[in-house]
Amino acid sequence: VIQLYEKSTVHAAMFWVMGAAACDSFSSMFELIHLSLYAHNGIGNYLLDAVSAHLEAICDSLVALLLLSVAAGWTLPSDVIAVQHNTSPILKIFGGLRSPFAALRSFTPTAILAVSILLSHIILAQWGRMYNDDFDSYHDLEHLPGKLLMLWRILLGFGMLGCCVSTRMRCPASLQLFYLQLAIVGTLWFLSLPVLTWIVNTIVPYYLRHRTVGVWGAVLQTSGIVLLSWLVTSHSTPYHKFSHLSATQDNLTD
Repeated sequence: VIQLYEKSTVHAAMFWVMGAAACDSFSSMFELIHLSLYAHNGIGNYLLDAVSAHLEAICDSLVALLLLSVAAGWTLPSDVIAVQHNTSPILKIFGGLRSPFAALRSFTPTAILAVSILLSHIILAQWGRMYNDDFDSYHDLEHLPGKLLMLWRILLGFGMLGCCVSTRMRCPASLQLFYLQLAIVGTLWFLSLPVLTWIVNTIVPYYLRHRTVGVWGAVLQTSGIVLLSWLVTSHSTPYHKFSHLSATQDNLTD
């Protein structure tokens, strides 16, 4: 914000990260209130629990879209990334997220992918609640929507990894380390929840699973957002130095 008023420039990804962080913070707050009420009255508050689940779903989809967009080269000038030739149709769809807002303004496969990521997280969150209305069962792998969510995250993780590899091969040497770091951070974020839920559902007693997944899921989510924020907005990273020029007041959504 200070950069925007003093220099008329700010990294566009900062607003994206702030939106995801706000959803994550409110989700955690509402869930903690629900659990506190549940400890007192044995019922909790259904509305707070439901809102918490959907905010968490929105946060997940925003982080996933940001990772995919940056992996595709979002905000990098066209003269920094070489033109992509002879690539697979799937990578072309993911690669369209290099201009995510432009893709959304037109009915393209990339736009369908972006909208499906957001809607699928929300739908799976609500579907998962039908199995257990007393607690947020969004992360539970013991029902179909939970399994579909984990599979979807794994597939998106591989898509992000493919985008990172493709962009890294076409970018200057100074950006290659950044895309290696992004590939590691992004892959860990996409796979962290599936691995966590698998471990919890394998070795943790049933009555401790909800709280264990909730606590460690929040830790992993917050850690991922912090690392991603540093990678794409810190002045010390090569990505920020290259893309900072295209993130002015006039074209924050290019």
